[in-house]
Amino acid sequence: MPRLSRFFLAWVALRLCAVHQAWVNSERAIPFLKSLRRDPGLPEWPAGVRIVVFDEDRHPAPCHRLLRRAYSEGQGAVPDFDDWWQRLRNDAEYAADYTFVVLGDADQPVALAQCWSSAFLKDFAVASDWRRRGLGTALMMHVFDAFRRNGFEALRLKVRAGNLPAIAFYESLGMIREP
Repeated sequence: MPRLSRFFLAWVALRLCAVHQAWVNSERAIPFLKSLRRDPGLPEWPAGVRIVVFDEDRHPAPCHRLLRRAYSEGQGAVPDFDDWWQRLRNDAEYAADYTFVVLGDADQPVALAQCWSSAFLKDFAVASDWRRRGLGTALMMHVFDAFRRNGFEALRLKVRAGNLPAIAFYESLGMIREP
């Protein structure tokens, strides 16, 4: 085999390894923590929204659609509705009281924070047309306050390492990466 061909094949192999490693790193989850020892302050809600507790009769399907849209624009995936709803409802840590839904003008979900009863944020989504308007920050402040009022000292979550906008958002809220 000519010298150039071996060099080229080695270079291609190294590039493939680098691409694979970047993909592996982007799929890796980074744990975050927010101390709730201090009062997080009151959320400042944008006009045209209201927060409600998850209603198991009305909200599952529209919240699932919101999650699928939001995750398809960023990173992650949401199972089909029946699988998602069955897993959620049957999880020992699921509690409707810790699933916060923000409704927009059309009385449809525009943001969702689905948390486990262990003070873990499982899913978080804001509709694309509501981003950069303070809604995500307001919802997270509400979540922090709800868990703090219920005696929790911290809220935890995991985010994919490749989801740089989400990482920046959580860090802007004072969340820190756990070792």
